[in-house]
This record gives sequence, C-alpha cells and structure tokens, in this order.
Amino acid sequence: MNWEQGKSLNHGKFTVERLLNNKGRFSLIYLAKDRNNHQYVIKIPKNNLDIRRINQLKKEAEILAGISHPNIVKVYHSFLEKQRVKLWIKKILFCLPMKYIEGKNLAEILVPIEEKKALEYIEKIGEAVIFIHKEKIVHRDIKPENIVIQEIDEEPILIDFGLTREYDLPLTSQTTTIYSPLEMYKKDGEIGPYTDVYSLAATLYFLLTGEQPPKVNERLQDNLQNPQIYNDQISDRVSQAILKGMSIEPNQRPQTMQLWLEELLNKDIPIGPEDDPEPTDCSIFEKLLGQLKNILKFFAPNTPSSRDIHIQRWVGIAVTLIVPLLVAFITKPWERPAPDPDDNQPQIQNPINDTSQPKP
Repeated sequence: MNWEQGKSLNHGKFTVERLLNNKGRFSLIYLAKDRNNHQYVIKIPKNNLDIRRINQLKKEAEILAGISHPNIVKVYHSFLEKQRVKLWIKKILFCLPMKYIEGKNLAEILVPIEEKKALEYIEKIGEAVIFIHKEKIVHRDIKPENIVIQEIDEEPILIDFGLTREYDLPLTSQTTTIYSPLEMYKKDGEIGPYTDVYSLAATLYFLLTGEQPPKVNERLQDNLQNPQIYNDQISDRVSQAILKGMSIEPNQRPQTMQLWLEELLNKDIPIGPEDDPEPTDCSIFEKLLGQLKNILKFFAPNTPSSRDIHIQRWVGIAVTLIVPLLVAFITKPWERPAPDPDDNQPQIQNPINDTSQPKP
C-alpha cells in the first residue's frame, strides 16, 4: 500500500508529499505538510493491526505527544485513516505524525568519529531516553538511522519510536536487526530500560569503530570483539562500558540508562525532576476533565453530522455539571474540621504569675 502525492489525511489536516522510507520491515514513513505548509513525518505500520493493538498504540502515542525534550522529536496526536482494500472492504490504519527534522542521521556521517564527539551525542541521547523511561516508555528502535544531527544547531535528535514494531520474531538474518538485543525476539522476552541500553551501546560501538556490530544470533556462538581492536584511540573506560552495555543477557547489563551513562562518562547523571507532589483540588479537577475529554474524543465520529454535534453539545453541558460534583465528592470539604473560635481570642495573662509586671 502506497499513498500518492497529494493524498489528504485526517480530514484535510495533512497532505502527503512523498514516501520517505519503505525499507523498514514494520512501517512506512511519509513526508507530509499541513495547511500552513509545515512539514511532518507520518509513520504507518505495514501490517494489519487488530483493535487491541491499535488501542495500545494510541495509548502510547498520547503519552509521547505530551513529552517535550530538546533531543526528542516532537510527536503529535495520532489519528486513524481508513484505506479501501476492496470494493466492500476497508482497513483502519494507525498514523503517527512527528515533526520533520532536517539533517543527516548517524548512519550517513563518516565514521569512525572522535571519542569526545561521539560521547557528546550519546550523552544527550541517553539523557533523552532517561526522560522517556520516566514516562514508562521504551524506545525499542535506537540505532544510528534514528538519531538525526539537526542542521540548524548540530543537536542530536532521537526520532522514530518503535511503537509499531513486532516482537515475536524468529532469530534469522532476515528479521534480526543488528542494534536490537535478544529479548526483543524471544516470545517470553521482557522489554525494559536495559533494552535501550543495549541499542545505544551498539550505536556507540558503530560510531567509534566504523564497524557494524554483529547480529544477536551470530553472537550466541561468539563473544563480542573489543572495540579497541578496530580503534586503539578508544579509552579503556568507554570500551568496557560498550561491552557491558551490549551483554547478551539483560541481567548482565546496567538496568537503567542512568547507570550505564555513569559508567560510560564516569560522572553522576541527573535523572530529572522528582516525582510530582500530591495533586491539589485544582489538579484533580483538571485530570478529571482531561479524562472526560478523552472519553468524548473516543466516542466522537470522524465526520460528525449536525445531529452528532447537537448530542455532543448536550454531553458537554452534562460534563460541566457533573465534574464539580465529582470534585466535591473527592475532596469532601464538608468533612474538614471547623476552626476553633478560641484560637482567635487574645490570650489573657494571669497577673499573679506574670513576671513581667513592674514591682511597686
């Protein structure tokens, strides 16, 4: 399935310009523009997805849409597009729009590069990955092709989240990607922050050696070559961090990106702001309102009629009336103790015990 140039998406919000990448096993990537001629990348899965998987992708995409980080591509709200397969059959496509980043990716630059420059890139991307891990999101597709050096400021930008990736795949040369760890291709493999640790360590291996890291199935019979064999300018600390980060078994790697970066850079890495404080009455109201809006979006038709709009208007009025009642029920202001009236009365001192009284 290929979209033609000029195809309208999401009720005219986007217009397809051209296909950017169709070589991926799991997805197609298109360049599109909006009504203001701003450019976007739109990613769609190649394979048909069931409703359960689509809902899972929508949930993760909504979390990504709320993330803002200088080294992470901006992800926008996902949408569904109907594609006619046959005269009487349509399939639903999950579409994920992202900001288009101009520049070269790390697979297109001349390698190997200096250790200092490579570590600058990896540190910034690693800190970005820590940021998304705090949101319980694992990137799952870190590789040189998905790190773009932005033209305007030479900042590394992490792009193309692997949301549409399939995991239960056989370990063959056709399906194994060289930057993916073993657990991504095991039926019972558990994906976690250590999954991204492997992929980023493998990316650093490529940047410093100029060699593609061996595939996971090839490494089952052989150990990973020390990167210093290919580049004797690599420091011992960096070499050991790469080897540890690319350990085959997940429990042999640093379990978080923060721990791996600290070993790699030999310094403390901040993990970002502390967890949010307990919600106030106002934040509870906002969260309830946001949840109700999401419910309304879910039930809203793609092309609402005048009758649909009339129904939505009455639903909006009902929500306006119900939300304050819910907030009142949660906060229960009537259960708060009344102030003690005696607290505001002035304290009268006993003149007998008052040592401050002047003596006659």
